[in-house]
Amino acid sequence: MLTQNPLAEMKRNRRDNFQIVSDILSCAAKGVSKAVLMYKAGLSSTQMDRYVEALLRSELLEVLQAEEKYVYKTTTKGKIFLETFGELARIID
Repeated sequence: MLTQNPLAEMKRNRRDNFQIVSDILSCAAKGVSKAVLMYKAGLSSTQMDRYVEALLRSELLEVLQAEEKYVYKTTTKGKIFLETFGELARIID
């Protein structure tokens, strides 16, 4: 049976890479530890490492050292990505 709205069907199934990136950047907006970020974004350790590495290279995410722990925080460039992604998501829905 064909669905009437294939985009809505895709949305119900699995998150795509852009949605995962958006989730990570949203969670890290105010700065969080890696464990909290992984839990809130719903990712495994392996997935988290892969995405964080790519986001750091793209300068969408930064890692700061606070006392004896590391904090992951969304950069200005990352916030622009979130705004743009949000606008695109609203257009599609």
